Amino acid sequence: MSKKNSKKRKSASKILNEQGFEFGFLPQAMYADNTSIELNDHMIKAKVVGCAYGFDIQDDNSVELPCLTFIGENPSELVAASKCLELWGCKEDGDSVDINIVLKNDGGYLIGMQPNWPRTINRVLKDDALVDLVFAGATWIKTIDTANPMLREWKDYLKSKIAPIKINFATVDFANGMPKFDTIRSIPNTLSFIKFGVTIETEEEKPDHWFFDIVRKSNKKPNRQRGPNKKTPRDVSAARAKVIDSAFPISRVRIRRIRLIEKVSTLTNITLTQSQLEQAAINLTLSREWTGGHDHYLGIDNLQTQWWERVGHRIETAGMQDFLENVDPATVLHQIVLDVEHALRRHGAAVSAKFQTNQKLFLRLGYGHA
Repeated sequence: MSKKNSKKRKSASKILNEQGFEFGFLPQAMYADNTSIELNDHMIKAKVVGCAYGFDIQDDNSVELPCLTFIGENPSELVAASKCLELWGCKEDGDSVDINIVLKNDGGYLIGMQPNWPRTINRVLKDDALVDLVFAGATWIKTIDTANPMLREWKDYLKSKIAPIKINFATVDFANGMPKFDTIRSIPNTLSFIKFGVTIETEEEKPDHWFFDIVRKSNKKPNRQRGPNKKTPRDVSAARAKVIDSAFPISRVRIRRIRLIEKVSTLTNITLTQSQLEQAAINLTLSREWTGGHDHYLGIDNLQTQWWERVGHRIETAGMQDFLENVDPATVLHQIVLDVEHALRRHGAAVSAKFQTNQKLFLRLGYGHA
């Protein structure tokens, strides 16, 4: 009798090698943007001395636009920097670059430039919901001693949802080591583009802005971690919902149309979340697709790697086979049991033979917040 009882106490995933899978533990990848480093080098070598502010009349619609012009001593380096911006896509979309200004309490300001990471993701990934991408690159930051009053006027202007600014590059002559601003002139072959997302903040608003850590060469450790951030259970839960929305739109509609969530919920008085139920149903769909009709990923080795590879090449269409039309709600509930065990193991928590215990821990840790 004791041997029989010990067998019954095994967790669900130990039976027949059935497997669960938690979508929210995204695979990590690193993207190194060498062009951001190149832009930083070119802007330093260009010896940017300041920025010019004004208004420019557009040829197409005669509308006056605020105009921000970077002024440097070496025009060839500004041409090279401009080529980097063109590679980022600024010629077609000016918001492919982030330009940030921090007005300092001493009357000067900091201005920084780097790739816009969300747009970079769109260029390098098929679906950003399926990977946790870590960026490696550089931000060009320049300290300017005096801030033109127009910057504070622009700060109010930029609060508008539609606030375009034209970005230009120019050079200037020097006399006795000082720029002669009456000699400012545009540089041929540099990019001129419209940007909507310039941000202007003040030191009072952001006294701990990370720009200050860079320019002051502070010895204190910045809050931003180097390398991948450790994901919290709430992060994992949010990622699960995002994967479902992005990679499984047809499956999600089918699950909701047949009211599968309500059917499964009648089988237990244990609290279940919508994303858990949808994830389990999708896991059954994928298992049946990949194993010729078997549930719970039976026979699939190295599921952690294979799952992301297969889903990355999978496209849902309205005409695809519906594996959930006559699915047994009890089978879905069993897949939830397996998925919860998988998530707890990934977390490093102890897995009980009782689903109620596992589910309570799963929710208490924060994996149900989606």
